[in-house]
Amino acid sequence: MAPQRLTSELVDTAVADYRHTTERAANLYQRGMLTDDEGCRLVERAFYDAFWALLKRNNLKFDLNAANYEQCKKEFQNYLAGMGLSNAAHATWLFDVENEPEEATKEDQRFVFSLMEHMDISPSFFEPIPDSVVKPNKTYCHTYHSASSISISFECIDDGGLLRDDNPIGKTFTLVNTLGLKAEVTIKEDRRKEDRAGMDFDEMVCQTERGMCVVKAEFLAEGDIEGYTAKDRSGNRKVLIRLKSPDRVDSLSYWENEEDHAAYYNYPLWQEYLKEMDKRQRKNREHCRSLLKSPIKV
Repeated sequence: MAPQRLTSELVDTAVADYRHTTERAANLYQRGMLTDDEGCRLVERAFYDAFWALLKRNNLKFDLNAANYEQCKKEFQNYLAGMGLSNAAHATWLFDVENEPEEATKEDQRFVFSLMEHMDISPSFFEPIPDSVVKPNKTYCHTYHSASSISISFECIDDGGLLRDDNPIGKTFTLVNTLGLKAEVTIKEDRRKEDRAGMDFDEMVCQTERGMCVVKAEFLAEGDIEGYTAKDRSGNRKVLIRLKSPDRVDSLSYWENEEDHAAYYNYPLWQEYLKEMDKRQRKNREHCRSLLKSPIKV
């Protein structure tokens, strides 16, 4: 059974810090000392610290999707009405990371609802993208001056013979994922039998079932990834290949520069997803502006 992670003190402190920052941002904004963008960035950062960072520090993952969204909305309404959370079987929306896929405690679920209530949001603020929309499953791990390190889910249905090859170094393979996208990679290092550790790019932070983790990459390669990078791209062409099991590729990591981002942003398969993300970004900005324009407490 998962332990309780949150306390009323943690939640109260997060809410107080959030309100302090948003009220200060509103004060500066209404005095003409912040632009829309500057004010929204302050509010967005305060929201991240009070909600997402708090959950992450305490080994909780809030994850809404099409299967659990309606359940979460119903439970939130019950919470606001002073009713207890249901013990009946349902789709989980708050996970204990150390015990995932185990559901977090009812106490932690109530604390998350308390956070929402006092931050003037509801589960609809996190409305998930419909399952019918194809998602790139792309995570920005770090952003630097001229490039970003990216992790993508890339579950292969065909590894081109890579995992059966005992000496793949110097050879080029075509990896095909469940969406039919292809990655053309030339293997530079085979690390399957090595015990490697570190924090540089070659042992990169990746999106995994347990969230963002530093993981071992079984192969270092160079190449292009359809739908994510430019064809025959310039600059750093490194690709890290991570395995889910000895016979299955799980994810890829790479450096994204401007030409890669343009190729990704214009790729036909992602257009509906990008439109959905744009809608959510506009919704978030509207929420930020409403806070910036709120009456200032004297």
